[in-house]
Amino acid sequence: MTESTPGTTPTPRSDRAQESPNEAQISETTIAEAETSSGDTTSPDARIENADSADDDLDALATPAEKATPISKVRRWLTIAIAVVFGLLFAYQVWGGVGSAITIPRRVSEAGGSVSALGWTMLILSIIVPLITFYLSYRIGRRRGWISMILTYLVGVAASSAIALSLAAAFFLA
Repeated sequence: MTESTPGTTPTPRSDRAQESPNEAQISETTIAEAETSSGDTTSPDARIENADSADDDLDALATPAEKATPISKVRRWLTIAIAVVFGLLFAYQVWGGVGSAITIPRRVSEAGGSVSALGWTMLILSIIVPLITFYLSYRIGRRRGWISMILTYLVGVAASSAIALSLAAAFFLA
C-alpha cells in the first residue's frame, strides 16, 4: 500500500522503513550525543554494570504481575481450585434444573395437561439462578481471603438451593 500527500509522489512503505533509523541506531546516537555533551568517558562495559544497578531500582516499580512470588502463584491456584469445586456444585444444580425442564413438561402432558407460563418461568429460573449465583459469589469472593471466599461460595450454594427448592415447591403446589 502506498500513501501520498498532494504534490508528492507515493513511496512504498518498504522504502520508508529503510530510510528511517531503527531503535538501536537511535539509542546509540543518543548515547554518543550524551557522552559528548556531558564529557562522559566511561567505557560501554562500565555503563552496562551501572545499568544493572539501575535495574534493581526499576524492579521496585514493577507491577504485581511482573514479579509474581510463589505465594501469589499458590493463591491464584487455590482460588481457581475453590472456584472449580464450587462451580461443580452449581453445575449440579443447573443440571437438575435442565432435567426438570425436560421431564416435568413430559409428565404433565402425559397426565393430559400443559405447563402454564408461570411453570415455564420457574423451570427457566431453576436453570438461570445457579449460574447468576455462582457469578455473584465469584465476583464477591475473588479478592478476599480463603475462608471468606469459601463462605461466600457456601452462601451462594445455599441461596441457590433455597431458591430452587422454593421454585419446585411452588410448581408442585400450583
